[in-house]
Amino acid sequence: MAESTPHHCSHGPLMRATGALVAILAVTAPGHAAAEEFGWSPLPVARFAAGPSIFLDPSEVYFAADITAGVHFVPEPIKEDTFGLVWGGDLGFTYEARGYSAFSTAPHVGIGNRWFSLLYQSRFLVGSLNDVTAIGMRNSGAAHFLLDMGTVEVGHQFVGGPSGLEHDVRVLVGVNPAPLVLLLIQGTEKQR
Repeated sequence: MAESTPHHCSHGPLMRATGALVAILAVTAPGHAAAEEFGWSPLPVARFAAGPSIFLDPSEVYFAADITAGVHFVPEPIKEDTFGLVWGGDLGFTYEARGYSAFSTAPHVGIGNRWFSLLYQSRFLVGSLNDVTAIGMRNSGAAHFLLDMGTVEVGHQFVGGPSGLEHDVRVLVGVNPAPLVLLLIQGTEKQR
């Protein structure tokens, strides 16, 4: 049986720069009028999340971070006691200090409102681990707070890389300033 050699990725920096650009451009959402027609209000996402990536075999901990952009839809009318379907998705870039970087896309669905929601998300990953192509997935539970400006995510990630399938647990804390920027812009427009 012939030995397979790993595919070496020579476009690492270009892939990372393209991923960051795609993530920034992904912050587009339908207008509020169109969203209200279907019962949802869009909140923009431009999130930075970071925390530990914990491997169990061998026992190692690395710094990990996500930079993502997309949209988060919450139910209308918006009231503190109104809970309903929350959904959305994002595109982005995932980094891990041991040499893994990847493009990512993550649909998410859950229950909540603009003040608090609980979501399930599957993040699909395509990138490289030490210049070798590596594909994986992260399944997470996440809590989103205060107009989706704060998040806590706990998930299991697996990546098929040069040494086989690797598993880790991620605990990421995130900040999303995009809804605050949107509120400031809307407030400025109302004052005119």
